[in-house]
Amino acid sequence: MDRDPAITPHEFRKRFYACDKASSWHKWNPLHVCRKTCRSSQALSRMPKRRTPLEPGGDQREVFYGLYARERPSVVAFCVYNLLVFIVPGLVFSIVWLKRHPDDLQNAYTPMAIGGTLMSCWWATAWAVRSVGVA
Repeated sequence: MDRDPAITPHEFRKRFYACDKASSWHKWNPLHVCRKTCRSSQALSRMPKRRTPLEPGGDQREVFYGLYARERPSVVAFCVYNLLVFIVPGLVFSIVWLKRHPDDLQNAYTPMAIGGTLMSCWWATAWAVRSVGVA
């Protein structure tokens, strides 16, 4: 099989992560960055195309073309996301609370403790589901 890609990894990322500005979901998500969509047809003309139809139920091995995309999950990004969702809101609350009530540590750090508890419950549930093999 020919491993010379018709689309470079950079071009694939640019096309895959592009979005339509009209989508209302992306307007409210501060972590999403819309990228400009590629509109050229040069990559499409370079891709190999099948000229004969597939024979259903045939015993012969057919040549099949497609994109070979790999997913690369990031542990660092996942941990940063967990901190942003579970810990940072409680930390911001505690800083604001302590500025107005300097002697009230218990009420200041309660939301952060709840966020840490929720994060540990979420991790325990995810680990249990993964260990059992339900998902």
